[in-house]
Amino acid sequence: IEISTGVVEWIPLGVFYANVGDVIRNKKTIDIECFDRMPDLDGLEYTSSLTFPATIQQMITEIATQHSIIFETQTLPTVSFATKPEGTVRQVITYIASLISRNVIVNRTGKFEFRFTNTIAPATFTFNGDSYVDFSLLSVFLF
Repeated sequence: IEISTGVVEWIPLGVFYANVGDVIRNKKTIDIECFDRMPDLDGLEYTSSLTFPATIQQMITEIATQHSIIFETQTLPTVSFATKPEGTVRQVITYIASLISRNVIVNRTGKFEFRFTNTIAPATFTFNGDSYVDFSLLSVFLF
């Protein structure tokens, strides 16, 4: 970003990775498709040596240690999983985010962060029965 005084300041947009197959070379251009670390976690089954019930903080610490993931330092609610969740590491991190009513992202510094997506101020929107859209189904096509 160039500031009006002529000073250029670089703003980090994040840490991204490209696989060899994601690089497309043409005569005049190179297209590189990059992703954060989240898709890499789809290929890793969640394994745990914890005794359940276990707190989400214990699970996050174990995942970070096993997979060299850095989580943003945050104060999270004290919540426990009664039984070991099944699935990939990405799915388990998503389960944790759901349990604490947040989303999980990889932030600009490359750390995994649990974040609220609070885009509408609570005082500006009221949801009630008048907020529904009424419609009638006129026909159904089956193929």
